[in-house]
Amino acid sequence: MTLKKRKYTPDAKGPLAGLRVLDLSRLFAGNVLTQILGDFGAEIIKVEPPAGDTLQEKLVPGVAQAGGPGTAAPLRSLGKSFH
Repeated sequence: MTLKKRKYTPDAKGPLAGLRVLDLSRLFAGNVLTQILGDFGAEIIKVEPPAGDTLQEKLVPGVAQAGGPGTAAPLRSLGKSFH
């Protein structure tokens, strides 16, 4: 089986375009799943407590905060911008 070569189109919509996801997750697995759904084109609505995402509190001692103060190492390891 061979894969067909496709031309890259940056404005193309993903297979989940038009799907709206309400993200109430608080732990890493939920955040990752939500990110994957967004990568496939879903519109994500994230609901967080007033203090922000609880995952932001999971700082790793001794690891430089490359994303700035308060950016958790698990989030930075995903290679995405969460600003």
